Amino acid sequence: MKQIRSHVELLSQSEIEMIHNASLRLLERTGMRVPNRTVCRLAQALGARVDEQNMVVRLPRPMMEELLEKADARARELIVQNRTDEPVVSPEIARTLDELAADAVKELAL
Repeated sequence: MKQIRSHVELLSQSEIEMIHNASLRLLERTGMRVPNRTVCRLAQALGARVDEQNMVVRLPRPMMEELLEKADARARELIVQNRTDEPVVSPEIARTLDELAADAVKELAL
């Protein structure tokens, strides 16, 4: 039996870039509510602007671009290829994602 592979492009590269730029603008100007004082302090120490009263973190564009670049590089290190050359998440990143999810659930329960 033959495998059929197809490529579907839902968004053009320019549309992807528009969404990316709008997201960075939103994070920098509006920010996001982070109801965790420790995370707010850490973000501030890393260069984010923090409204401590409202617990809103605004992430400067250069900071986000650097974080995204590091995350992309790390993700590429952790992805392994299976026999069909489809990306598969490595056990290491799967454990990390499980731990992050568990921490988020604990935080919401508090």
